[in-house]
Amino acid sequence: MKTDVWACNRVLAALASIVLFPALTPASAQDSGFHADTDPAAVASIEKFEIDLCALLVRGDWQAYAANVADDYVRVLAGKVQTKAEVLQEFRTSKAKTLAMIPEKMDTRIFGNTAVMNINLLVRRGAPDGTVTEDRGRLTKVFIRRDGRWYLAQLTSGSAFK
Repeated sequence: MKTDVWACNRVLAALASIVLFPALTPASAQDSGFHADTDPAAVASIEKFEIDLCALLVRGDWQAYAANVADDYVRVLAGKVQTKAEVLQEFRTSKAKTLAMIPEKMDTRIFGNTAVMNINLLVRRGAPDGTVTEDRGRLTKVFIRRDGRWYLAQLTSGSAFK
């Protein structure tokens, strides 16, 4: 009878260690081994590309902006998801003029031909009545590289721009 109890206790102890060990293991031991590329040149090129996109929006050069955005581009803002055509239409018909778009902080990671950027952006707009508003937002942007050229594929806002 004692042997059966000892055997049962050993089985229970083994099962408990199998179940509990992963929960007690530090997160670093659960690392996938998959990290962003170390590519300073690609990071610099995508951050320059972002600044150039901001300049196109400030100038109102919708055609040049559209040429730098993927055809299946998606913009996700608070309460709405928009296609490239919807975003461009909104830009073209807006009564407000974008006076400035200033990236305040860009954190960019490169994964092969994909770049993910978290960005703090200041947007200054002028209304037809002359009032100027400033909005800040935190965005995540996804860029893809095709034939050596970057395109904006998705923008998701973590906070609503007014």
